Amino acid sequence: MTSPEETAQLKADIVELRIDHRAINQRMTTLERQAAVDEERQKQVLEKLDGLKVDYGKLNGHLTWIIRVLVGAIIAAFITFMVKGGLHVAP
Repeated sequence: MTSPEETAQLKADIVELRIDHRAINQRMTTLERQAAVDEERQKQVLEKLDGLKVDYGKLNGHLTWIIRVLVGAIIAAFITFMVKGGLHVAP
């Protein structure tokens, strides 16, 4: 049989274990809540990135047309230069 001192020690150990168990449960709850918040933030960031991809695509299309216009203008200027005589100097 157990002595009264051992019984008291076992009861104290049980109380301590219950306190530890509550603390661990609180930490788990906090971590689960934080994980849910992080997951929602990640979803929002991914949605914003998808929006940026669309914006980038539009910007890329506009830049392509700007480059086409500039190249066309340079070609037209060169053709005009050549038609007007180019580097030919009149005698």
